[in-house]
Amino acid sequence: MLSLNSVSLAQTQPKASSLKNDPQAVQLLASAFQAIGGGQRAALADVRIEGTLRSPAAPDQIIGTFVAKVRGEDWALETTIGNRTNKFRVLNGSGTLDNGGSIKLFQPSITSGTRLDLFPLFHRWTEFNQPGSLAWGVGPTTLDGVACTQIHVHSALTNLHPAESEQHGEIDVLVDFTSGLIAAIRYKAMLGMPNPHLIGIENRFAQYQRLGGLLMPTRITRYLAGQPRTVFQVTAVQINNGFTDQDFRNHGGNGQ
Repeated sequence: MLSLNSVSLAQTQPKASSLKNDPQAVQLLASAFQAIGGGQRAALADVRIEGTLRSPAAPDQIIGTFVAKVRGEDWALETTIGNRTNKFRVLNGSGTLDNGGSIKLFQPSITSGTRLDLFPLFHRWTEFNQPGSLAWGVGPTTLDGVACTQIHVHSALTNLHPAESEQHGEIDVLVDFTSGLIAAIRYKAMLGMPNPHLIGIENRFAQYQRLGGLLMPTRITRYLAGQPRTVFQVTAVQINNGFTDQDFRNHGGNGQ
């Protein structure tokens, strides 16, 4: 199993400005991108994903439900556990949380540059093919007993908000050596209120199925700071729902 305490490529390699694209790494990413629907990406106006929430300690036991929405760079995640519902929404890089009692506005350092990381097709690793972006190989590794190739992606769009300290555009991607599919993505993000700080995030993807015409993982295990926190079990996917800005805005929040 890959150690979550292992040093990331960004800490062991020269700065991206001194590196060049690794053709083999780019090819692996391009193949994975196409396998999960990259060729359909331009035709996807939006995607709705729903399913159940499980505890990593008991992944077969349902503890809640979730609904995720994505439209380009706008996204929303609604989770319900018991009688508590949280609605996290990001529109034009500005995010809010409605926890049923109040609406909190997040600092730009937390939400600018974020993507819906539950759905690999819309995450920032896919920016590897943008002009100025770079991808290079870290080397072979294993994840949950599966042989993988680890690749680091430096997005050319990383510094959309240079005054902020977000690192959402620096991503380590683990590609399953046998299937060629994305096994995990790892990056750092600013979390915590009212004093956000960088924390490592990893999503592990398993049980790929074709839903809504897309090949996507139906079991996503989310790690924070190296610890498994939540398992998302996908049950349904719908594409081109006609979402509007209202689907990505909490009423009374960012006022966009």
